[in-house]
Amino acid sequence: TYSTTTGSDGSAAAAAVVCDEVDFSKSDELRLREYIQQLKNDRAAVKMTVMELESVHVDRASDSGPTPSIDTQSLDLENAVLMQELMAMKEEKAELKSQNYLLEKEKKALDLRMSDKESQGQAYRLQIDHLNNEIKELQHQLKERHSSKHAVSNCPSLPLSLSIYII
Repeated sequence: TYSTTTGSDGSAAAAAVVCDEVDFSKSDELRLREYIQQLKNDRAAVKMTVMELESVHVDRASDSGPTPSIDTQSLDLENAVLMQELMAMKEEKAELKSQNYLLEKEKKALDLRMSDKESQGQAYRLQIDHLNNEIKELQHQLKERHSSKHAVSNCPSLPLSLSIYII
């Protein structure tokens, strides 16, 4: 006796059953059919819990699955390009932040140097003012001595080298 069964992939397969070796009663056959039906139902329930996932890598060799539409491919490509541009912008932003940080540090250093130079300039101006006041005072003293008929060269309190510059 031959019977036809349906396989898991939907194809029909013929199986030869030799009745001489095994004696099946109608109740055994009915029980076996019920058991097969229960297994098919269980398999269908398990298949419903499994989700088909797309592969991350495109396998050109397998043509069994549906090919993605051109719209999907163009959207994927556009998304990839946008992500690449976003990453490039993030890198550029990080570089600009780094440059900004270095420029701020350099500016602070230059501000400190400028402040130092301004302080030095102010100290030099004070020193020049002080020296000018000393010169004026010495000139005043020299005029007083000169007016009292003393010669500048005979003045013991004023060094000879300074008297040359004052005249």
